[in-house]
Amino acid sequence: MLTWKKRDLTNSPRALSELIHGDSGTGKTHIIGTAIQAGLKTAIVVCQEEELVTLDRMGIKGGYDYFTLTDFGKVWELYLDLRKNEQKWDLVAIDGFLDFQGEAKDRAVSEGQAIPYDKLMTGQVRLYRQHWGQILEMLRHFLNPLVQLPYHKIVTCLSEVAEDPKDGSLRIYPAVQGALQKTLGAYFSVVGYSFIQILNGKALYCLTTAPHPAITTKDRLGFNRVFVDPNFKAFVDLYYEGKEVPKRSEEENLERLLMLVRPPVKKEEN
Repeated sequence: MLTWKKRDLTNSPRALSELIHGDSGTGKTHIIGTAIQAGLKTAIVVCQEEELVTLDRMGIKGGYDYFTLTDFGKVWELYLDLRKNEQKWDLVAIDGFLDFQGEAKDRAVSEGQAIPYDKLMTGQVRLYRQHWGQILEMLRHFLNPLVQLPYHKIVTCLSEVAEDPKDGSLRIYPAVQGALQKTLGAYFSVVGYSFIQILNGKALYCLTTAPHPAITTKDRLGFNRVFVDPNFKAFVDLYYEGKEVPKRSEEENLERLLMLVRPPVKKEEN
């Protein structure tokens, strides 16, 4: 006999999962910082401590925990720590998913054996098809349970332009390798694209979750808009309390500009 539930606010998940992709320096880590500034107790997973400099420049000198992942063999132990949540985190962030995938790749290629650093850096280690399968499975087995954890999740990664397999047009995707590039967004409630825009002579961090033919986005919360100086607390407030953030005139103008961008079709080579 199956157990059926009635969907209402008392039994719905009370945690957001957000994927943010964009070029380097466009404010992805800054959004994590806004969550810390809003008082959310945060754990950050990085592969390079350099990622945390952004938080230093925001004036955030503490108030969060972080773990530097340098060996993908530790990922299960990492997940167990996140699941136990003995520190009572409100949010966990993986800052730099491409680096995270790189750790998985190194693990798959080496099969647990040490590989000389120069060979990894110069691409002298051949990546076989079975390695890609191992990488995909390792990441799936981490992401699937991760998004089920009962607190907020933010994952950031770079963006890249790649060919859409459906029509051959070029599209901005999260910069991950292999089949995961087209499916990564399925794990998250919100997929946002971060970018820098010059407004009135000032460079501003911007984030769009609006549907766009040339950019990978997704928004189950119903924002579907552009944010100037985005704040993670705005997403939380909408989710918990239905508080919408009024649109600024600059955001309305950016939405119109973005919709003028159309994906170029890749030219056939002669």
